[in-house]
Amino acid sequence: MLPHTDKEFILKPIRFFNPPKRADVSPTSMRRMLFLIANTVGFAVLYYLLPNLGFFYLPHIYLIGGGALAIWYVIYNRGFNTRGKTADMLPDELPLEQREKLIAEGKQRAQRSAWALLILLPIVFVFLLDTVYLFLIPEGLFS
Repeated sequence: MLPHTDKEFILKPIRFFNPPKRADVSPTSMRRMLFLIANTVGFAVLYYLLPNLGFFYLPHIYLIGGGALAIWYVIYNRGFNTRGKTADMLPDELPLEQREKLIAEGKQRAQRSAWALLILLPIVFVFLLDTVYLFLIPEGLFS
């Protein structure tokens, strides 16, 4: 029997494009995203407003605070030495239970220190905005 005479073949719908289904965003992720946006706006407003009011040390505070927070984040997470690794990838000298414990502890440390990124990323973004403002925007644009 020819394929064009087969009833199942004729009645089957043809789809040329099947878009992937969108994953639902969890409320926790949405809350973190809104908190990140609010922090970025708040840090940017303070960064540009306070020097106009006479407080000129804010860029130094942001730089020192952001640098210290970044160093703390890397040290607390032990240099991310267990991220993306399995128990088989760690040294064989360690017992299997200890290797699994190290991986679980690394995941737990990453979760406990996630709050630092909600402060660190807005500071980095504000410095990026300041760099764009200083070097890429023509001088007479905002004056």
